[in-house]
Amino acid sequence: MGNGKRLEEKHLGIIVISLVPEAEMTDNKEIEKQIKEESSIPFLAEVEKVTIEEAEDPHKQLRGYGLAKKTARNIVKSYGG
Repeated sequence: MGNGKRLEEKHLGIIVISLVPEAEMTDNKEIEKQIKEESSIPFLAEVEKVTIEEAEDPHKQLRGYGLAKKTARNIVKSYGG
C-alpha cells in the first residue's frame, strides 16, 4: 500500500487489551491517541479506531463485539475475571 490507496477488500482485526493500572490516572483521549500513534503490531497497516471503555461485565461486553460465548469466557477467565 505504498501509494496511500486503501485496499478495496480489507481484512480487519479486533484486539481487546487490558490497560496498565497507571492508565487510570490518564485521560482516555490521551490513551487512545498514544495507542493509535505508537502501536507496533505485525501486519498492521493502520489503527483505525481505538475506544477505551470500563468493563463492568467483560464477558457480556466481549459478546457484544461478536465474540463467541466460549471465546469470550476463555478471555475473561485468562485475565482473572
